[in-house]
Amino acid sequence: MDMFNKWWGLPIALLLLAALALGSSSHNPPNYEYNISNSTFQIGSSWWEFDESNSTNNSLMFDNLRSLGVFHYLTLRLTQYTNSSTFESEYQDSKKTSVNRTISNTENTTVAGIQVNFINTTAGSSNKTIQEYYFQKNGKYFSIQVMGSSDTVNEFNDNSIRFTLESIISTIK
Repeated sequence: MDMFNKWWGLPIALLLLAALALGSSSHNPPNYEYNISNSTFQIGSSWWEFDESNSTNNSLMFDNLRSLGVFHYLTLRLTQYTNSSTFESEYQDSKKTSVNRTISNTENTTVAGIQVNFINTTAGSSNKTIQEYYFQKNGKYFSIQVMGSSDTVNEFNDNSIRFTLESIISTIK
């Protein structure tokens, strides 16, 4: 038995340490910091992949393919508006029902201590749902859109979406 402990004790201890290290890193993903216009923010999770090809200086896109699969994925777009009138115009337009979309819900809510105007819409030609969040922080104006690729956003990862919103809104500078 003494020989077993001598030969197998070290490899088993190393395997346990490696498993602990891997387990802790998956529960504590690094915070990624991004720049948008004249602001910075953290998305707080590696759950989202930055989509550089569809991003601009004032609008950044992120995709989530890993959790949902190829045919069911989410896209998140964070936009910073240049002034309050552009922001207000976009917000008012997004509250209107049209041929291409139906408003299913609007509400005022608080996310990370910030007043947020929430709009839930459905595309007219499909079941695709878009959740839109409009808010002001530090004298700057933002919106976050979460769009589903096929089914409604509400069916997928509500807690993960809420965590992402809280992370972005709480870290915007």
